[in-house]
Amino acid sequence: MAVVFSRKIDGVRYEIRNAGRSLRLYTNRVMHTQYHPEHKLTRGVWDLLALPALALPQAKRVLLLGVGGGAAIHLLRHWCPGVHITGVELNPVHLQLAKRFFSLKGRDLKLVEGDARIYVEHYQDPPFDLVIEDLFGGDGAPDRSFAADRTWCNALGRLVNDHGALVINTLSRKQLRETAFVSDKSVRKQWAANFCLTLPAYANAVGVYYRQPVSSAQLRSAIRADPSRLRQERSGQLRFKVE
Repeated sequence: MAVVFSRKIDGVRYEIRNAGRSLRLYTNRVMHTQYHPEHKLTRGVWDLLALPALALPQAKRVLLLGVGGGAAIHLLRHWCPGVHITGVELNPVHLQLAKRFFSLKGRDLKLVEGDARIYVEHYQDPPFDLVIEDLFGGDGAPDRSFAADRTWCNALGRLVNDHGALVINTLSRKQLRETAFVSDKSVRKQWAANFCLTLPAYANAVGVYYRQPVSSAQLRSAIRADPSRLRQERSGQLRFKVE
């Protein structure tokens, strides 16, 4: 794997590495995204962030908190024609690298540099069809930026419309159970359906919460409605689990 970009900025090492045409973004040795211009599927946790959109009646307005290199953005564009995505990212270097190396440009995309907590707190425009929370940091090992407690989970919920969904990325099933989406009854009852998505090669547990009733069979059916969504030439098949 070759290093195509490497720079230390304010004590943080940023690297872009490639394997063939696939690019990966590393910050202090933590991988934040990967991207291939021809294959939207990464077969990584970023795919799980976008999959829940397929079970929505429509996903025209999406909020992504934590952009990284934008792997989920490419999938949403591919699976949800006409979508408009707002991405909020605290790290300005990530945004610069995402635009330069990962093709995050276009009129369908609004990138905001700032703190996701402040953005959520002050947001007063119409709610979104889908909100994806993927806020991670860490020095040498990934970790969530802060706990998903009742205050935060309720604040996220206010940004989701009556037919929408919310997705949150955590490092493990245990960490997902500790979020207020699972541990707090008052938060749980705000959602009509909930799931945990996992991949065999990743410990991450992605929580998915729908405003309207959705069964696991309906979610799987929506995802598998078009086989091309899960299989691409030379990139193999995405093997995920719904719980």
